[in-house]
Amino acid sequence: MIPVYSVSEIRKAEAERIAQIGGEALMRQAADAVVDQILLNYFEHVSPGDSPRRGRSGGGSAKEQQPDRILFVVGSGNNGGDALYAAAKILDTYGNRFQVCIWPCQGKMHAGGQAAVGDRATFIGLRDLQCYVEHSRVIVDGAFGIGARGGLTTELKHLKRLLDHETGKTVIAIDQPSGYVADSAASYESLPAHEIVTFGGRKISSGADLDESKDYGDVRVAKIGLALPKPTIFLAEKQDIADLWPVPTPDCDKYARGVVGVDTGSAQYPGAAVLGCLGAVYSGAGMVRYLGAAPVRAALLTTAPSVVQNRGRVDAWVIGSGWGDRPRELPSAMDYLESELPVVVDAGAIDQMPPQAHESALLTPHYGELARLLGASRKEVAADPIESVRRAAAQTGATVLLKGGSQYVARPDGQVYVPLHSNSWAGQAGAGDALAGVCGTLLAAGLEPWQAGLLAASIQAFDTKLHANPRPPEEFCRAIPGVVDRLLRESD
Repeated sequence: MIPVYSVSEIRKAEAERIAQIGGEALMRQAADAVVDQILLNYFEHVSPGDSPRRGRSGGGSAKEQQPDRILFVVGSGNNGGDALYAAAKILDTYGNRFQVCIWPCQGKMHAGGQAAVGDRATFIGLRDLQCYVEHSRVIVDGAFGIGARGGLTTELKHLKRLLDHETGKTVIAIDQPSGYVADSAASYESLPAHEIVTFGGRKISSGADLDESKDYGDVRVAKIGLALPKPTIFLAEKQDIADLWPVPTPDCDKYARGVVGVDTGSAQYPGAAVLGCLGAVYSGAGMVRYLGAAPVRAALLTTAPSVVQNRGRVDAWVIGSGWGDRPRELPSAMDYLESELPVVVDAGAIDQMPPQAHESALLTPHYGELARLLGASRKEVAADPIESVRRAAAQTGATVLLKGGSQYVARPDGQVYVPLHSNSWAGQAGAGDALAGVCGTLLAAGLEPWQAGLLAASIQAFDTKLHANPRPPEEFCRAIPGVVDRLLRESD
């Protein structure tokens, strides 16, 4: 697991450091780290007063020995300020050894950074961008910082298209590639980057270089004197998921692998039960026992004939998906929670939650359901999902998996885990029902609730990267064995 920090934790540490040394001094420290990355990684051993030597590309002709051009993409905020102070450091230290070019992609620039550069750099506009990208060896992305919303502006989309068609360029991102959201595991359109220089500690987005679907590389953490707390947020890698996935031993039987009891679906929503059972069956449950609504049972015989439909041993429950207007005479969420068996509490059962659940419960709300649980608005949850999921776990005493474009698993003790990165194709009706079934399999196999939530969400995310989208959730269920097999083989 990679320890990462939230934006609020970074902001607090920055404020404390600024109170000690001042804002400009902190920005100059950040700029020094960016300059070090440029020089140490791409221009070998350049010392003040030296001519730049060829780095990765080599070279020898007189034409090749012209000053290297560095293009700084500068936004209007603090990230743009870091980029401008880095440009000023290059100019201060190496004079004319490098040609420094600056594109103010939002028009405005950080006043202090702009003053530090003065008139010593070449400032360009959108019309000149293609030419300068083609002839710049290094591009420094200082457009958007960790407070930015997801996605790119029209101007930055144009830059992305140019970079996508260029080879031999090195893009260095300040803090994170522009386009991503620091606290989010969601996939947004972003600029590519070969290197990331981030400050204090990794963010959720800057830890995502290990996800092969994202177009950026190594992350360097520059401490710059930030006093950060002990990390409580952890980003999962594929190896973590493979290591935790329950693989049967030679002496396992169906009971050793775990029996999942399912009470989901209704006459209104029979498909929810079918999908939950399929998720449990295809993720490796030793047995799935369905004890839900009678109208669902005939459908299960044709779609999942291995599902048992009588009472007996259960190691973990899945409840709530597709309950709809549930009759009072049927078991409630409280009834299942009082059994003290591990239980996945989904959809309609979340609305029946008592003030406190037991620690072996796993709640799987989407953003709207979490908002109702907290008495907040969906907008408030989306504005700070990490704090929201933490509050829900502390409030209920259960582990909470927040489903959506950005997914998080929170334990009652405040630890938060971020599953493998997904894309938006998984967000469709029935996907959560299938996910609940996978969670049930993992709980029945003996995993802790946070592990079950983390692995189930990660397998669903990994699936979206391996197969063509869009496709219905029942196909995800049937693809689970292949997804798990590939994950285990790639992680050997």
